[in-house]
Amino acid sequence: MPKSIAFITSSSVEVTSHFPSFQMEASMFESNAFELPFTPDDQLVVDALRREGFVVEAVNWGVSPALLEAFDLVVMRSPWDYSHTEESRQQFCAWLHALNDHDPAIPLENSVDLMVWLLDKQYLLDFQSEGVSIVPTECLPKGLQSKEPLITFLVQHQGAILKPCVSASGKGLFFIQSVEELHERWHVISQALSERDYLLQPFLSDIQTEGEWSLMYLDGQYSHAVRKRPASGQILVQSNHGGQVLFEEPPEAVIQFGQQVMDVLPSVAETALNQKEKTFNQQLKDKEPFYSHRPMYMRLDIIPSAEGLVLTECEGVEPELFFRANPKSIPTFFQAVLSRIR
Repeated sequence: MPKSIAFITSSSVEVTSHFPSFQMEASMFESNAFELPFTPDDQLVVDALRREGFVVEAVNWGVSPALLEAFDLVVMRSPWDYSHTEESRQQFCAWLHALNDHDPAIPLENSVDLMVWLLDKQYLLDFQSEGVSIVPTECLPKGLQSKEPLITFLVQHQGAILKPCVSASGKGLFFIQSVEELHERWHVISQALSERDYLLQPFLSDIQTEGEWSLMYLDGQYSHAVRKRPASGQILVQSNHGGQVLFEEPPEAVIQFGQQVMDVLPSVAETALNQKEKTFNQQLKDKEPFYSHRPMYMRLDIIPSAEGLVLTECEGVEPELFFRANPKSIPTFFQAVLSRIR
């Protein structure tokens, strides 16, 4: 009986909205086609797994845990629409916990505890406490009614980024360039602050010149990278915002910085989870302690700023992994699957 694998996704509409050139990329795939809701990159891995006899299916997040019992491995890949509303964010977290608590256990990657921790971008402060350079970050709690923290921040920095603690693809982000603009947009900004926790960060103009490096790690090891740059005059690097993805190898300093982050990831995660009174996925812990030491996949986003390299994101839930950038990454991912399949 062939082994079966579920890739957790979102709707086809959500996936296509992330790839403006979706139809143009069909020539990359076998039979000049790919299957929604797999992403273009994940389709390459799906094809490779199927050639080796695996059954691979796309499953939308939120399904009953009982429906996932039949799979030998469940891999979180592109559940991007969970971040759209407060209700969907809560539903996604509740669903992750339901998977974690289900009996029999669901063989899920990455582990639930790791993903729940990384859903909230306040994890950046956890990395900072271990000596990792991050974009200077302040947390604004839900319900903040005063402008004063933002005014003080804008006086100190030339522009500010206000982003939800739980978000994806730049949704809900504000770019505020002056105190005057803050006053002009306060009605909309204050409404957003009343609904969600936000991070307050300085705008790094380097993103418009140097771009942002995304480093991919498979089975805990560096695999490949891409450089993302925003469209002219813009600040967001995602392709659905007009950004450009360049298949380039980063400077050695960027790779070394990424390794520094990966080296401290286990201790940072464990400390953070203990503080939040969470527990490791016991099944994975009993099997082999790769929960924090060897996550199946991880993406680090790094900006070369004027003050040095800074970590902007540690994506261990649903990162785009850009397998197209390095064909050798596909067999590496395949081996990661083999080492985890039950």
